[in-house]
Amino acid sequence: MATFETSYRTFHHRADGEPLVETDGPADEGWKWIDIVAPDRETIERMAGDHGWDRLSVEDVFDDSPLSKFVDFGDHVFVVLHALGPLEPRVTTIELDAFLADGLLVTIRHRPIQAIDDLIESALTRPGSADGGPDRMLARIAQATAYPYLPLVDFLDDHVEGLEDRAIVRDPSVVGEVQALRRDATRLRRFVAPQREVLLALAREGATPLIGRRARQRFADVYEQLYRTVESLDGARMLLGSVLETYRSSVAEDMNRVMKVLTVFSAIVLPLGLLAGIWGMNFANMPELAQPEGYFLALGLMAVVAIGLWVYFARKGFIGGPRLKEIPKSLGMGLFHVAALPVKGLGAVVRTLTSDEKRNG
Repeated sequence: MATFETSYRTFHHRADGEPLVETDGPADEGWKWIDIVAPDRETIERMAGDHGWDRLSVEDVFDDSPLSKFVDFGDHVFVVLHALGPLEPRVTTIELDAFLADGLLVTIRHRPIQAIDDLIESALTRPGSADGGPDRMLARIAQATAYPYLPLVDFLDDHVEGLEDRAIVRDPSVVGEVQALRRDATRLRRFVAPQREVLLALAREGATPLIGRRARQRFADVYEQLYRTVESLDGARMLLGSVLETYRSSVAEDMNRVMKVLTVFSAIVLPLGLLAGIWGMNFANMPELAQPEGYFLALGLMAVVAIGLWVYFARKGFIGGPRLKEIPKSLGMGLFHVAALPVKGLGAVVRTLTSDEKRNG
C-alpha cells in the first residue's frame, strides 16, 4: 500500500467577500478550516481532546469502512463521505472524515483528493468562494467529491452500448469486460448509496443547528446528483446482465446453426452409407451385382437420394433462408401489422364507398 506524506494545513476566513487565508495563528474572527492528509493517531487523539470530539468518531476516522455516516453530537457534527480515487486498475474510493463545529471545520483524508485540493486553491485565490461559514464549505466539499461520479457513470453507459454490439457478433472478450464492469459498478454503488442517504439527512431541515439553510440547499443538490448516480449504476448493472445474456444467446444460436448443418449432412449421408453397405456385403447372389452398369446405377441412386433429401430439407426450412410465405413471420407480426395498417385502412375506405354507391345506385 502506498504511503503519503502527512500534511496539516490551517485556513482562516475573516469575512464574506474575502478569500481564504492560510495561517498558523488563532482565528480571532470569522471561522477556521483545518485540513489533514495522512494523519497519525496521536495528532487526531490530541485534537479530539482539545475540541471534545466523541471517542467513537476518532475510531471511525481510522476504520476504513464503505459506509458513509452522519452523527450529530450537539456541539459538533461528524460526517463520513467517500470521494472517487484513482481508476487504475480498478475503481477505488477515498474516505473523507469531517468534524463540523461552531466556527470550525476539520477535514481528514488518508490520501490526497484532487477535488479538495482544487477547492482549496480556488478558495485561496478567488474572493467569495469560501463565503457562508464552515457548514457551506462542507457542502462545497461534498459537492466537489460527488461530481466525478457522473462522468464515470456516463462513460459506463457509453461503454455498455459498445459491449452490446460486440456481444451480437460473439466477441469472446465481452465476458471478461462485463464481469469486470459489474464488479466495479457493484463496488461503486456500495459506497455511493449510503452516501446518498447521508446527504439527504444533511439536507433535512432541523437536522442540526450547525447547518444553515444555504448549506442545506447545496446538500440537497448533491443528494439529487448522487440519486441519479445510483439509479444509473443500477441501470448499468441490469444492462450488463442483458449484454451477457445477449452474448450467450448469440453463441448458442451459432452453435445451433452449426449443429443443424451437421445434422442435415448426417441425415443425407446416412442413407448413402446404407446403400453402400448393402452393395458392399460379400454375398455371391445379389441383384445387379453382375450388371456392368451396377456401379454407376448405385452412384446414381445415391445422388438422387442425396439431392432429394437436400430439396426436402430446404422446402421444410431446415436449411437455407426462410421461404417467401414465411417472410412476414420472420419479420415479426408486430412490424408486419404496423406496415399493413395503411393498406387495411385504404381497403376499408374503398369497401365503404363501394357499398354506399350500391345503395345509392
